[in-house]
Amino acid sequence: MVQLLGTPTETEWPGLKKLPNFKMINLKQVPSQLRARFTTASLSLGGTTLTEAGYDLLSRLLAWDPERRLSAEEALRHSYKKWFADRITDESG
Repeated sequence: MVQLLGTPTETEWPGLKKLPNFKMINLKQVPSQLRARFTTASLSLGGTTLTEAGYDLLSRLLAWDPERRLSAEEALRHSYKKWFADRITDESG
């Protein structure tokens, strides 16, 4: 999870440092790779890329803070837009 989402911080998960045994864990500081995993570059290599709506849904489903994480019901009500891109689009216009 840390390799994909990055190391959790107090900003992303208020109260994180107050969790039992948190001080016993030594997490290496790693930046989030979530957006990079679903870029147009990965699509050109045969992978998948997410639209902004898809990225929003995925990042909210995987939120570190359980209070901010989407429930299954909330995920089903997520704005209905296309979540995956079919092909690389020209964003210049």
